[in-house]
Amino acid sequence: MSSQFKKLLEPVTIGTMKLKNRVVMCPMCSGHANAGGDISERIIDYYGERAKGGVGLVIVEGATIDRHFGNSRRLPRIFIDSDLYIAGLHRLAERIHLAGAKAALQLQHHGRWSYPQEPGVQAVAPSAGPGQIPEGARALNKEEIWGIQDGYARAAARAKQAGFDALSINGGGAALVHQFLSPLYNQRTDGYGGSLDNRMRFVIELIQRVQQQVGAGYPIIFDHPVAELKEGGITLEEGKIIARRLERLGIAAFRIHPHNFTDPIHFASHIPPAAIPHGPQVQLAQEFKEVLDRARVIVGRRINEPVLANRILEEGKADLIALGRPLIADPAFVNKVAEGRAEDIRRCLACNHCWWCYSNLLPVTCTVNPASGKERLFKIVPAPVPKKVLIIGGGPGGMEAARVARLRGHDVTLYEKEERLGGTLNLASVPPHKEEIVHLLQYYENQLKKTGVKVALGKKVTGDFIAGEKPDLIIGATGARPLVPGIPGVERSHVFTYEDVLTGNVPVGERVAVVGGGTVGCELAEYLAGQDKKVAIIEQLAAVGTELDNLTRALQMDRLNRYRVRILTNTRVGGITAGEVLLKGKDGTSNRLPVDTVVIACGLVADNTLFKDEMPARVCLIGDCLAPRTMLEAIQEGRWAASLI
Repeated sequence: MSSQFKKLLEPVTIGTMKLKNRVVMCPMCSGHANAGGDISERIIDYYGERAKGGVGLVIVEGATIDRHFGNSRRLPRIFIDSDLYIAGLHRLAERIHLAGAKAALQLQHHGRWSYPQEPGVQAVAPSAGPGQIPEGARALNKEEIWGIQDGYARAAARAKQAGFDALSINGGGAALVHQFLSPLYNQRTDGYGGSLDNRMRFVIELIQRVQQQVGAGYPIIFDHPVAELKEGGITLEEGKIIARRLERLGIAAFRIHPHNFTDPIHFASHIPPAAIPHGPQVQLAQEFKEVLDRARVIVGRRINEPVLANRILEEGKADLIALGRPLIADPAFVNKVAEGRAEDIRRCLACNHCWWCYSNLLPVTCTVNPASGKERLFKIVPAPVPKKVLIIGGGPGGMEAARVARLRGHDVTLYEKEERLGGTLNLASVPPHKEEIVHLLQYYENQLKKTGVKVALGKKVTGDFIAGEKPDLIIGATGARPLVPGIPGVERSHVFTYEDVLTGNVPVGERVAVVGGGTVGCELAEYLAGQDKKVAIIEQLAAVGTELDNLTRALQMDRLNRYRVRILTNTRVGGITAGEVLLKGKDGTSNRLPVDTVVIACGLVADNTLFKDEMPARVCLIGDCLAPRTMLEAIQEGRWAASLI
C-alpha cells in the first residue's frame, strides 16, 4: 500500500458494511443495459472492470422501480420492477464481488421527468406541471404515492435477493424523491406538501417501507439534494435538517448531490466541465459532516487525482470519495494508487464527452479511454505473431496505437517530425481551462517509455525511408493542417491560422477577428480576450460552439459574454483588406469590421500526402490523417488499429 495515500486506501464502514478502502464508484447512467431493461454482458464487463480496478464500493447506476417512468425513450436503463430482473442483477453483483468490491444498487423513479413507455400513460409528479413530454405531468393522488413507496420497497427486496450489499436512494438529480422535497416542484396543499415536515413525508415513509423489506441493519445510502441553488428551492439549512432526520431514521451515508436542474450555469457544478475548479462540493460535504453523528458523507465531482482525494479525507471534510468520470477514464485508478503508480493514471479531462453521449441518448463513451463500455472487445491480448510496426505521427492517436501495439508484443517504432510528442495536444492545452490536457500527454510519454516503444523525434519520414525499414505494417497518424479558405485577401501579412497564434510565434494586434465559431474559434476568442484584445467571432451558422455539450457551452458562452466578445452569426467573410474585414450577412447585407489581426479557425484538412504514393506494407490511416475530427476518434482508431494487428 502507498503510504502517501494512506487515508484514501484505509478500510471504512458504511453502517454494517465493511469496505476495503474509501473510494466509491458513484452511479452514472451508462446506456449499456439491454433494451428491455435487463442486465447485459456489456454492463457486467463495464462494472466488473471498475470493481477489479480496486474501488471499495460500486454503486450501480439507477434501476427504475417502474418501467413506465424511466427518463429516456431510447437510452437503455436498468429495470427492477419485476422478479424477472433478479437473475441478471445477481450476475452483476456476483461479478463485482468476485473482483473484490462491495456492490450497491441505486433505486429511482423520475416523476415529472419521465418518458412513459406506453400510450395513454402520463408522467406523474407531486404537483401537475411541465415535464419531458408535451402534456407535462399530472399530480399523484395518495393511493398512487403509497403504491410508489411500495414499489421502492419491492425493488429493495429484489436488490437484496440479487446479492447487493447496500441500496442507494436517488434523492437528487431532479428524480421523484427530490421533487417531493423541493418547494419548486412540490406545490401540494395536503400532508405531502407545504412545510418541510410535509415535504419530507414521502421519503420518510418510503425509507420505512424499504427497511421493513430489507431489515433495519441493511445499509441505505441517500443521494442528498442538499440545496437547490435557486430562489424558492431547498435551502442549505433545510438540507441539513433533512440529513439529520434521515440519519435518525437509519440512513448510513449521504452522497452530496446539490442540484439546479433548470439553470445550465448552476447545473454545470453537477457534472463539472474543466472550467469548474476541482472539488466544487467539498465545502458542502464538510458542512454536512459537521451536523451528522454517525452517517458517512461521500463527496465527488472534479476529484480526478489521488492527492486531492487523500487530502480531503485527511482534513476531515468527507468520509469517502466518489469517483465517476475518473473511473470511466481509468478503471484501475485505485489499484495504480495502491501500487505506487499514480503517474500511470489516465486522468479524466472533464471534457464531458460522456455527458454529451448521455444527453444525446447514446451509450456513454470516453475521449481518453476507448475501451470504456467495450471492455471485452478491446481487451489487450498478446499478438499471435509479433510484427514490425511503423507509426508515423506522435499525436494522441499515434501514441495510443504505439502503446497498445507494444503491449501486445509487437516491435514498435514511432516517428514524429517535431521535436516533442503530442501533436494537437500541445496546442489544445493552451486556451483557458484546457491545461489538464497536458496530463494526457504526460500519461502517454510515461507509457511509451515503460512499454519500450522506440520513439524518434524530429524525424520527417519519407517513402524511401519507410521502404528501407521494411515494416510489416504502417500506421499513419500524421494529423491535419489548418484549412485556409479562399477568401480574397487571406494571404495578407496580418492573417494567421489559429496554430500560428497558439504557438505564440506571431504578433497579434488589439482588434482581432476570429473567422470560425466552432470549438477552436470560441476557445481562441477567449484566449485572446483574456489578453485584453477586442475580439469578434465571425460564423456562417446561426450559433457558435455547437459541438460542445450543453454544460460546457453554457460556461463558454458566459465567459465570452463577460469578456464582451462580439459574436457575428449568419455572417461570412467576403474579403480582407489592410485594416478591415468585409462582412456578408445571410440576409444579403454588407458591413465592415475594423481589425488589426485576422485569425482563421475554419477547421482542418487531412495531412496524408505521404501515403498517396505506393507503400512497402499495408497502411492503416487513423485520426485526422484519415479525416479531420476530434481527439476521441483519433484515440479510438489508434486502439482499433493496434488491436487488429
